[in-house]
Amino acid sequence: MNQPRLCSAPAQLLALWLFVLGTSELVVGADAPANDLTRVRLGNVSVTMSPPVVVSLSAPGERRWGQHQFPALSRLPDGRLWLTYNASADRDDEYGRPGPVFVSSDQGRSWTKAQPDDSRLAISHSVVSPVGKGEFLCVPMSPGLSINREKLQLPEPATKFNVYGEVLLYRLGDCPPRVGEFVGRIPALRWRSEQQAWQREEIEWDTTDALVRTRKSDYVFSRPYLDNALVRIGERLFYASYHLGYRLPDGSWPKNYAAWCMVSDDNGRKWQRLGLIAHDPTGNAMMGEPSLVATENGDLACLIRTTDHRQRPLLATYSRDGGRTWEPTRELFKFGVMPQTLRLKNGVVVASFGRPGVQLAVAQDTAARIWSPMLPLVAGDHSCGYTRLLPLDERSFLIVYSNFQWPDNGEQRKSILVRRIAAERVSGTVSE
Repeated sequence: MNQPRLCSAPAQLLALWLFVLGTSELVVGADAPANDLTRVRLGNVSVTMSPPVVVSLSAPGERRWGQHQFPALSRLPDGRLWLTYNASADRDDEYGRPGPVFVSSDQGRSWTKAQPDDSRLAISHSVVSPVGKGEFLCVPMSPGLSINREKLQLPEPATKFNVYGEVLLYRLGDCPPRVGEFVGRIPALRWRSEQQAWQREEIEWDTTDALVRTRKSDYVFSRPYLDNALVRIGERLFYASYHLGYRLPDGSWPKNYAAWCMVSDDNGRKWQRLGLIAHDPTGNAMMGEPSLVATENGDLACLIRTTDHRQRPLLATYSRDGGRTWEPTRELFKFGVMPQTLRLKNGVVVASFGRPGVQLAVAQDTAARIWSPMLPLVAGDHSCGYTRLLPLDERSFLIVYSNFQWPDNGEQRKSILVRRIAAERVSGTVSE
C-alpha cells in the first residue's frame, strides 16, 4: 500500500505519527458483494463501511471510456438523494447533455430511475448545493460553443500546453463578442423555498483578464460550472475552479491549468476571483479539479489533481486568510484524480480520490494537514476514479463511485455503486 508523505509535520511529532501509522488496522475494503460491515482503523479514526449498493449496471460488454462513469451525488431540497452519471464520450464536445438519473428516498439504501423536474438537473458532473436562505443552486456543465459551427475568427493563442492533447488558450478580450457572452453568463437552476420549484436563471462569472480554452481535438469553448459542493463561511460562498484561466498576479499568462478561489456574496448569483490557489510556473504540472474544505478553525484546505497523461501526485495547500493567499503546495499522495473532501459534524475530515482504483483517507488532525494511509475501495484500474461524498448525519456519509468489474450473473459490468461509511475519532488528534 502506498504511503502518503508527511505534510511538513514538525520533527518532534514524527515519533507519534509513526506510532499512529504503525498501530493502524489496515484492512482493505475492496469491493465485493457482501452482507457484513467492514471495520477499519485508520490511525486515530475508526471507519465502518456498509456493503456497496448497486445503483446502475451497464449493458454487458460496455468498455467505452466515459460511458457509465463519472457519478455525481447531491441532496435535493425535499431531502431525497439525487444521482447522475455520464453516458457519453469523455470529450468537451460531447458534454452538457442530460443523462440517466436515479433517486433515493431512504438515505441511499435503494435507488429508482427518475425523471428530473428540469433537464439541467440530469447533466453529468453537476451537483446541487444549498446556498442559504432556503435556496439551492445547480450550475451544470453546458454544451460547448463550437468554434467551427459559429465560424469564430480567433486571435493567436496567448498560451498553449499539452494535457491529453494540445490545449489552446485565448485572451477573452481579443475574441469575438459571442465568446464573451457565452462565457460570462452561465445557465443555472435555483430552488427558492417560497416558490417550491426550480427556476432557470443565469449567473455571472468573473471574466476580467480571462483566458478561454479549447482542446484542439474537440474545438469547442467550455464554460465554467459548479462540479463540487460549495463551502459556506458566514454569508460567503467559496468554490475552487480551474475551468477558466486568468492572467497571473505577476502579469504573465499561466503555462498550464491554474486553480483559483472564487467567491460569491449573493447566494451564487455572481462569482468573483478572490485568490490564486496554485499554478506551476514551469508549466509541467496541471493544477486541476481542486476541492475545498473548511477546517474546524475556519481555515480552508484544498486538494488538487496534477495527474494528466502522466501519473503525478495529489497536492494539498491551505489558506489562513479566507482564500486570499495560499501556502505552497505539498505532496499528499502519489496520485489522485478528482479529489473530494468533506468535514463531518463530528470534526473528522474525509477525502476520496482515484485512478488507480478508488481510495479513501481521513485526516488525523482538525487542520487536515496530517493524513492516514490510503484505504482502497476499488483496486487496480477498475474504476474511472471519480467519486462524490455526501454527509448523512454527524458521523456518516455516502460515497458514490464506479467499478468496471462488478459481477452480475457470471458477467462483469460497469457499475455505479453507493456505500455508506461512518468515521469517528477514537483517540486524540495529532497537531501539526
